[in-house]
Amino acid sequence: MKKYTIIAIATVALLVAGTAKTIANEQPAIETEQQNDRVYDICEQLPHFPGGEAKLMEFLMKNVKYPKQAEECGAQGRVIVQFIVEKDGSITKPKVVKFTQDTNDPQVVVTKATVGEKDYKAGIQALKDEAVRVVKAMPKWTPGKQRGKVVRVKYSIPVTYRLS
Repeated sequence: MKKYTIIAIATVALLVAGTAKTIANEQPAIETEQQNDRVYDICEQLPHFPGGEAKLMEFLMKNVKYPKQAEECGAQGRVIVQFIVEKDGSITKPKVVKFTQDTNDPQVVVTKATVGEKDYKAGIQALKDEAVRVVKAMPKWTPGKQRGKVVRVKYSIPVTYRLS
């Protein structure tokens, strides 16, 4: 049985898709429904996991499982999952925005050649699916705020899978 490590980096750097936008000086007289539903890339008070980053790390370490299909084919890498923290703290629209792996790692090169490209890709997909599954299972967060009002905020977390 192979040993594996799942590294959930709970420094949870806010990985902002695209450029960060602030609305510091934009104060519309009348808020429209569209502005109410706006998803912020960054805000004054970021959303946070109940109990903070340490509890997020604990949650990820406890709940992320190395998929058997990925383990069997030697798939490993880093999955970045982006989601929206809604005004009520719920998590919606989780999706994988990036997957990276060390293509210079001899183990990755040999593994891909040994198991075949198709099986290796299926293993990578299993890693992505597992990361999204765990994000969907997260409890409600404390939502973000902009100018004292609760807002929807885009947030990303990385999950690293490594076989040893």
